[in-house]
Amino acid sequence: MKKIVQLFLVMSIICVGAFSSQAQFAQPYLMNEGIAAAKKIAADSGWKSPKLVSIVTLGDTTGLGQIVSLIGGVYDIKTGKSPIWIYVISALDKSDSVITKLLAMIKVPFLGFQQFPIPDGAGPGDIPFVPQDTIPSNALNSDIIATKLKADMGFKTYNAKYPTAKPPFIVVFSSPFELPGVNFPAGTPIWLFNFADPKTQEAVYDCYVNAINGEVICQAPLSMNETIIAQDDLNVSPNPVLQGNSAQLTIPVSIFDQHA
Repeated sequence: MKKIVQLFLVMSIICVGAFSSQAQFAQPYLMNEGIAAAKKIAADSGWKSPKLVSIVTLGDTTGLGQIVSLIGGVYDIKTGKSPIWIYVISALDKSDSVITKLLAMIKVPFLGFQQFPIPDGAGPGDIPFVPQDTIPSNALNSDIIATKLKADMGFKTYNAKYPTAKPPFIVVFSSPFELPGVNFPAGTPIWLFNFADPKTQEAVYDCYVNAINGEVICQAPLSMNETIIAQDDLNVSPNPVLQGNSAQLTIPVSIFDQHA
């Protein structure tokens, strides 16, 4: 029966590609809808104590053109739905060794949730953060997260300045430490939207959404660019400084960029 379903799935993919480039092979769905199917696959695979440790979906600038074309699209910030969610599962194999698997799930008409093939070499390194904690069952669903993000004033300001910027990936994770500039305690499950300019692929904005209460924190990504300044732009006085006295360092604002 399993082989028949797989054959039907392959034939469906071929038919979609052959007869209609506009047809949508996978139905967009909310993040929480596919969790049960992913956990069932993990259990049926013989993994013990499967735990959901992270979730990823594709954004508009992911670069995976063939996959995006095949599944019919990417994450939609208007609805919070995506035609594919990748559930990162941590479990124990038959020898009680810890294993991490990526289960990409799509929702196919008439067939329901199906596992979508991903490269054999794909692993936790393919996502921005190595997950440390499990994603709790009360994490807000993707439609609520999208609503919270769109209502944030920082995001609205960013969106007005960069109306064409899109997120390459959206990831749900729990950081083992408190992130710089993000006042969520370590271990808090977080949705991360890292927006990039579609022309330059340069990161222009990061938005973190608390997966439990929906609090939003948006900020420009930290800049790693070095600014070379002339020696005359730095003034230290007095020089030398006697023990017990204070000195003043003056740096002109003009040498800083917008991310300083």
